[in-house]
Amino acid sequence: MSRNGWSALNVCVVADAIGRILYVNSAFPGSTHDSTLWNRCALSRIFRTGEAIKGYQLLGDCGYANGGGIMTPFRPTSIRGDVRKMRFNRQHIRTRLIVERTIGRWKKRFTALASKFRVAPHFASKMVIASAVLHNIGYCLGVAKFRRLGRRRATMAHPPEEERDIRSYVVARL
Repeated sequence: MSRNGWSALNVCVVADAIGRILYVNSAFPGSTHDSTLWNRCALSRIFRTGEAIKGYQLLGDCGYANGGGIMTPFRPTSIRGDVRKMRFNRQHIRTRLIVERTIGRWKKRFTALASKFRVAPHFASKMVIASAVLHNIGYCLGVAKFRRLGRRRATMAHPPEEERDIRSYVVARL
């Protein structure tokens, strides 16, 4: 149950820079904390076991812990005048906006996602996944052409494989 009194799902979404949905997990109730969802999903296991491409990280919000495949922004209390950390947070926010826009387009295209589901939770979970697939098909077919999300700039080499704390590595180079 959500705080508003109806059944809800907590959905984990990974999107790429051009607006496609790469991963969706909608198997958890809305009361599940983001970190718990992440620790129990298959994608987390891929990052923990080293099966993911070396040096690649997912961007998460403050609902997730930093590490284990997710790079999160610094908390305001840990920045305190550190210009590099402030720059990192600004870039992190700008990049995460791409994911937020993708989710917004997805919800706009499938308005049922933005309102109460009037079906059983297990069926609602299937509807979420099906709508993600249809969203990607629509994208590939050019239905409702999306605006390009800006130029991608690669200004930083991939971190060395032995680097454990990717976020600190990035901050040191800003």
